[in-house]
Amino acid sequence: MSERSEEEGPSATSSCPACGKAAAPGAGFCTHCGEPLDVPRPRRARRTGGDAAERARSRHEFGRVKSVVLTVRSVFLAGVVYAIVLVALAHTVDAKALGGLGAGARTAVFVLVYGNLLLTSAGALLVLRAPLVWTVVGACYWTLDAALNLWLGDFALPPGLLVKMFLTVAFWFAVGQAARVERLMAADPTLQIVRKRIRPEQRVAGGVADQARGRLRADRRRALLGRLRLGGIVVLALVGLGFAVRALTAPPTADAVLARFTEHWQQRDVDAIAAMFDGGAESVAARDWLEAVARRGWRAGLPATGEATNEVRDDRAVLQFALADGAMRAGFARLGQSWRLQRLELPPLVAPDVVPAIEQFRQAWAARGSDALLAMLRPESRDRLGSATVRLLERHQWGEQRPALGDFTAGPVRQGRAKVFMVLGDDEISVGFEYWHPRWWLASLTLPRQ
Repeated sequence: MSERSEEEGPSATSSCPACGKAAAPGAGFCTHCGEPLDVPRPRRARRTGGDAAERARSRHEFGRVKSVVLTVRSVFLAGVVYAIVLVALAHTVDAKALGGLGAGARTAVFVLVYGNLLLTSAGALLVLRAPLVWTVVGACYWTLDAALNLWLGDFALPPGLLVKMFLTVAFWFAVGQAARVERLMAADPTLQIVRKRIRPEQRVAGGVADQARGRLRADRRRALLGRLRLGGIVVLALVGLGFAVRALTAPPTADAVLARFTEHWQQRDVDAIAAMFDGGAESVAARDWLEAVARRGWRAGLPATGEATNEVRDDRAVLQFALADGAMRAGFARLGQSWRLQRLELPPLVAPDVVPAIEQFRQAWAARGSDALLAMLRPESRDRLGSATVRLLERHQWGEQRPALGDFTAGPVRQGRAKVFMVLGDDEISVGFEYWHPRWWLASLTLPRQ
């Protein structure tokens, strides 16, 4: 008989120590008397304590990090729902808007929405098989999406863009966790992200599997509550951040700039109103406003206003005041982060009768020399227009003595300006007058051609 190793069972010729009968190979009890047989048990290879501890640590870490992959799949599933909504909108609500685009633009829109649906669907189906690859794909997708929205939104930060930026950061964080999951699965093939279900005929009521499922459900509930708490904190933080960014970057309201304009008018601050124009007090509109105020004699004090009304539409606002001789309208526009005054319409300039100014001009024309005529020019424009007037008179040799004027014809007065035609022999001259409170001034002089 050959020797048996310690791992082999009893031989075919083993016998019962009590009755001496031959025992069946591998039997633990005698089939004749029922006495237990001394059967050597096969030895099992012992596992070292270090391997068991390492395997336990790997399983514990795998159970912790695999939830990241499951969360990534949930985000992909949410992206599928969002992509389906975009596809539906592209075919229904936005169909008319897309109809105004060219064929190439419509094709690009449909490629984007269907590509989004295809990418998110593939990610939801395949992320459990290749966690690292599809987590990297998702991170790249959300990075491009957030960057494109940030560029198209002119660096504004609406709540939707904040969510996309948060997803971008979260996906890049999940890339490292997904890489760790794949390394643990490669080291221990028994590890699974989603365990296979036990068939009904293999289940044992109250057995180890039921206890494991109970513990798993409890762990999932705790993990879900933790995610809900974390999600609530993140949502509240994003909402708070969105309101803070909006408060810091939002332009002032139209009501604030209208109230500031009203305050400047009531304080009779002409220069402060000129500074509110787009371009400041040196702009053309501001200079025209200061000239209109000076011609009406309002530099010393703006007139009192009556009831005010305002109308605000998007980035335009109009403020209207009732004045004693008409109405004043101020138009504002929102330019970037501020409101600026665009136009300021004053009531028509009410000027006195121009006939006294015409008689004064006739007397100055009849006087010797040109001093009397130059005295009718405004002091602010006397240096500029005076020399031109003297040269014009000397060209006609009328510097000292001028021919007598005949009848005159005065045109209508518009905005404090009047044109008068006077007979001069067989020809006529044209004289322009301009009213600056409190009198008429000579503005232009056109003599007959030589």
